[in-house]
Amino acid sequence: MGLHELAVNALKHGALSNDSGRVFIHWEVDDNELPLLRFKWMERGGPAVEPPARKGFGTRLIERILAQDLGGVIHLHFDDPIGVSCVIETRLVHVLAPAAVLPFPRIGTVRGSGT
Repeated sequence: MGLHELAVNALKHGALSNDSGRVFIHWEVDDNELPLLRFKWMERGGPAVEPPARKGFGTRLIERILAQDLGGVIHLHFDDPIGVSCVIETRLVHVLAPAAVLPFPRIGTVRGSGT
């Protein structure tokens, strides 16, 4: 939901609202005993950015709910006039689920398999 909110805001107000704007996404994993996932969203080339006058649902969703769900930290910046950036840091174990939790869906039967 957080990434969806970033994308929608970029489309409506940010870098994706014009032809010259771009969104750059980068992620890395610090390979420690408890690996840390660092996800970066950077908007460039869009309209001039100003910090919002108030925090709406989208900002609260990103800063509070996403951080709580991931057990991590969110750094959301309105880098006037460059563009919005968001850094999400969380332990990799909070993002990955064991295979048993996310089973591959089985749809119908395979012909000739006898099942």
